[in-house]
Amino acid sequence: MVFLLPPLPRNPDPSTFIHLERPSQTDDFRNGDLITTWERLFQWDDDCVPASELAALSKLADPLVDDFLSSLPPPHLAHKDLLQLLFEEATKEKSRGLSEKGLALRLWEEVAREAPEGVKASEADVELGQRVFWGNVGGIFAGLMHFSLAGGFSSPRITASLHKASYLIPPSSADAKYLPITAITAERTLSRLYETGQFVLDVMGSEIPVPDSAPDTEKLASSLLTTSGLAGLSPPLPSSSPSFGGAGEGWKSAVRVRLLHGVVRRRIQMKDQRTGEGFDEETGETIVPINVEEVVGTLSSFAVAPLWTLETMGVTLNAAEKDAYLRTWRHIGFYLGVPSPLLSRHFSLYTPSSKFLASIVCHLFPSPPPTGSPSSIVLGEQNGVLPPPTMAILDAISNRPPMRTTLEYHQNMTRFLVGDSLADYLGVPRPTMVGSLRLRLSVLLLTYGTHFGNAYPSRRWRDTRIRLMRDGIGRMLRMGMGKRKSAFRPREEGSGMLSEEAKEEEGVRMDPVGAYKMVREYQLLVAEMVVVSLSALVGASVVSFVVLSKLRSASGA
Repeated sequence: MVFLLPPLPRNPDPSTFIHLERPSQTDDFRNGDLITTWERLFQWDDDCVPASELAALSKLADPLVDDFLSSLPPPHLAHKDLLQLLFEEATKEKSRGLSEKGLALRLWEEVAREAPEGVKASEADVELGQRVFWGNVGGIFAGLMHFSLAGGFSSPRITASLHKASYLIPPSSADAKYLPITAITAERTLSRLYETGQFVLDVMGSEIPVPDSAPDTEKLASSLLTTSGLAGLSPPLPSSSPSFGGAGEGWKSAVRVRLLHGVVRRRIQMKDQRTGEGFDEETGETIVPINVEEVVGTLSSFAVAPLWTLETMGVTLNAAEKDAYLRTWRHIGFYLGVPSPLLSRHFSLYTPSSKFLASIVCHLFPSPPPTGSPSSIVLGEQNGVLPPPTMAILDAISNRPPMRTTLEYHQNMTRFLVGDSLADYLGVPRPTMVGSLRLRLSVLLLTYGTHFGNAYPSRRWRDTRIRLMRDGIGRMLRMGMGKRKSAFRPREEGSGMLSEEAKEEEGVRMDPVGAYKMVREYQLLVAEMVVVSLSALVGASVVSFVVLSKLRSASGA
């Protein structure tokens, strides 16, 4: 199967396709060249980025964040709310009245400013972008989990950083091979995936309902939270001193993730200094972990890749919906630390964004191995290539409530979305015929609500479904996280555990009565969908029978 990334010429000649063999090859591509890599076909043009430009981005870190964190003792960071810590340090610097701004205050003023024109999303874009997300949340999360994370995080350079940070994968032993995937390591991986999911929900406007039985002070605090729309992604209101006043919950999560990236980058660099690693084998240059290329590539995998996977699942979005979704992530990317020129150039329209992600894939991934060659896991044992996080991720999300989907299902979904060549490279088993049929049925069920909503002329039904999705998925995720809402705190190095004190600070009050009402309302919504669908099917059958009967009568006469 070949995945097409339009625009493409009509009836392209396969003999003219250029099969990517090495990343540096892209420096020689010319506009109009038809490129194939990992079963993707696209046409090279001005929206594509050659390897030399991407290599320059891979040498850039996040100086403001790195300088601030380097001023703090590393043990002081474990289990801390990094955004709160930045706020406190910036407040201290401001109170001293120094003529020159300190590291904390400079960073605070950067993250607390409005996104510049050409990067900041409009209220209409965010409203539509978030509506696209919640209207297709099942398909988008399937794409994020099986394509963006299980597939996209498997490039050799990102895999190396994940191993050193023991993030999303079991810790590596001294000879750089996997420790066995156990129940403990699977829970640790799942915890990281839950946090990633919470970040996505936060920036997409998920709310935290407060039970009716909660104290009035808790209800008041909840009412002051800004979650959805552009306000949920906006920084604090301008103030003479650091303040959280008016700050959106999505903004807070984006900045926390940016700070967490800085902590992980610093730890990897310190580890490389101790071990003498961290140098490019070909150039001898120092490798910058979690660099600008990797961060903007991750942003693309959250913004663009889900649109690719929705198309693979048969869901069609119009141009306005795609562009609004991308511009929402463009706005988020600014607070993740992505340079504004990259955001304004590559995250405004769908086609340029798609070409940009294709360019990054060409640069971060090796050339596809020959058909029938051993998987990357086998190659890792032979050539010292670190095994990717793919199977650890798929194992961690298997047999989990509420759906209890099997490992086979997640393997088949990954192969369906990333393609056979990349799935083979990652060591994902090929499905049985029965498994393939089950997957197709699962994709239909996963996307049926979207298809039904597009066909059913009821705005009420669509709005209710989006409201219930916004409510219900957040409830499930917080329950899975142990009744807490993560502040994206760094753990102690070498440990995936969060301190009990931090867990208590992140704890949220569950609302079983509200959850029951939400489930009941969702059941009624699904019942309406089933009744209308069956009625339409019966009606179509009756009309077909009548028409065929009249045709037979006419032909008999």
